[in-house]
Amino acid sequence: MKSVFVWVNLRKVPLHMWNYKALSKIASVIRKPIMMDKLTAIRARMSFARVLIEIDVGCEYPASVPIFYEGKHVVDVDVEYPLKAPKCNAYNSLGHIDVKFPWVKPKEVVVEVPKKTNGAGNQQAWADASNSEHVSMEEGDFSPKCNKENVFIEEEINNDTSGRIWVGWNSREMSVKLIHFASQAIFLEVTTCRNLKFAITFIYGDNDSVRRVVLWKELLAFAGSYHLPWALLGDFNEILNSNERVGGSSSCHISTMNEFVHCVEDTRLFDLPFSGDFYTWSNKQIGTGRIVSEINRVLVNIKWGSVFTQSKVDFLAPGISDHCSMVIYVYERRIHGPPPFHFLNYLSDEPDF
Repeated sequence: MKSVFVWVNLRKVPLHMWNYKALSKIASVIRKPIMMDKLTAIRARMSFARVLIEIDVGCEYPASVPIFYEGKHVVDVDVEYPLKAPKCNAYNSLGHIDVKFPWVKPKEVVVEVPKKTNGAGNQQAWADASNSEHVSMEEGDFSPKCNKENVFIEEEINNDTSGRIWVGWNSREMSVKLIHFASQAIFLEVTTCRNLKFAITFIYGDNDSVRRVVLWKELLAFAGSYHLPWALLGDFNEILNSNERVGGSSSCHISTMNEFVHCVEDTRLFDLPFSGDFYTWSNKQIGTGRIVSEINRVLVNIKWGSVFTQSKVDFLAPGISDHCSMVIYVYERRIHGPPPFHFLNYLSDEPDF
């Protein structure tokens, strides 16, 4: 046997490279890419991309693919081989083992991403293999309208088959345990590398106010059973005060927000200190038809505030989305030494001093 088909897992693929052209070029470093699996194609599993590759007898299995952009190293895409056929160098074939000829030691190869753009298409991306250990990507290989920072998902949780909520994390920075998931929320317990433990709930409230009542009940039940520092974030699809919505018909929202208000009061939650946009959602219209509201927010309990005293959230500009993205800072970002010592001279005049 001179060649064999092998499924490989590509981990730590930056999100802006998660597309047909970029994945095919990364995979072609290993050998001839044939196809991606369905979950990779529809982005239903973002912790790794799975690609079918035809390898020949002379192929050496690379352990990672370092990627460079504009001459600088930006990320290493790790390569896993769930099923790797043994190779016998004595007979120059796959599928045969000779103890005298151990497997080839994995080596590293490089993917170069140049700055210049080439307009040529790549309709045969999965059929064309690179015969070199060096593959150059073009600007057009990146996903359009996607931040080119090296953001990737190492582990993930999907709440249900509809995929309404996705949670991804870096397992080297924290461990995550699933507590409960439902159609409108995912409840997780997180332990950080500093051995701090807290609960976090990702929210995507239903558009139907009747169905959102189920969410409020789930939050009340969780608050009564867990006593960790707790943060809730996401799209609640509801406001807490009438001034959090401008435009449209406000009467319908006033009649439905009371249940959310009671839920927040009964669970003793409050808004995390924030900066950035106050109105975190808009209908993207201009003029009299424009509606803005604060339906995206971060709520925390009292224990969170006492443990993470410097935590805050930044609501970023929405860009092309109708929602503002949010970034929570758990620790104070300012680097400084110990606080200065202050002494009030009048204390020395006290009788008990």
